[in-house]
Amino acid sequence: MRPSQVAPSRGWLTRTVTPDSLSRTWSLPRRMLLPFGLSGSRRFWQTNAWEVGCFMGEMAYHGGFAWPATGFILAAEQPHTFAMAVLDIVTYPDPRLREPTFDVKEVDAGVQQLVRDLIDTMYSLNAAGIAAIQVGRLERIFIIDGKVADPDAGDDAAALVFINPELVETGKGLTIVEEGCLSFPNVFVDVKRPRWAKIRARDVDGKTFEVDGEGLFGRALQHEHDHLTGRLMIDLVGMVKKEVIKRKMKRWHNEHDGKPPPPKPSVPDLAK
Repeated sequence: MRPSQVAPSRGWLTRTVTPDSLSRTWSLPRRMLLPFGLSGSRRFWQTNAWEVGCFMGEMAYHGGFAWPATGFILAAEQPHTFAMAVLDIVTYPDPRLREPTFDVKEVDAGVQQLVRDLIDTMYSLNAAGIAAIQVGRLERIFIIDGKVADPDAGDDAAALVFINPELVETGKGLTIVEEGCLSFPNVFVDVKRPRWAKIRARDVDGKTFEVDGEGLFGRALQHEHDHLTGRLMIDLVGMVKKEVIKRKMKRWHNEHDGKPPPPKPSVPDLAK
């Protein structure tokens, strides 16, 4: 079935999912299908599109372009049609990405709606994580796809919600892994970070919790937390790479008139 988009300026996306669509197997883009050993950050399996989070060893963390363009296939036991709120992404060098964020005082209905919109936006753009500041909101909130935290969780992996997160501790050595970001479309650079991180935050019910992780999950925690402090991927590379990123983003803005590309459907077009 062909997914349809309604009112593109608002970003509402209506999708229909059927069980037949779940059996399709999609290949990863050629750039991700590198032999083992050639790049420690590109060790992907060729797999069902929903399970591209599976990895061996260190996997690249692409906060924005996390998964292949073929997109997620949403699990569904019965055909189901629903609407999603897809928010516009703020892209570098927009100064809003550097604005100070503030703590959420109360997890009320407005905050819960923002969380739902962030989750919808993250999944619609095939991302591994997203921070509120990336959609122009200054609340200290970020989301990480549940399969980044637990690749074995299966279709029941819920998105992880972090409200007022604090980076408690990092350690276990340093690793250099390729990263990408929704705010830097089509830009991928090697970034050095601690292998392990611990975060304390509140969940969507307002309860305080702590979580820690290493490898991909540890990197995701640090990447998304950085957004809430105004720290961007470009700040973590040398001068030469900084200039390369600036040129790429200038070219991207020239091609897109400063507007983010429309989100790719999360369900492949089976009519083709």
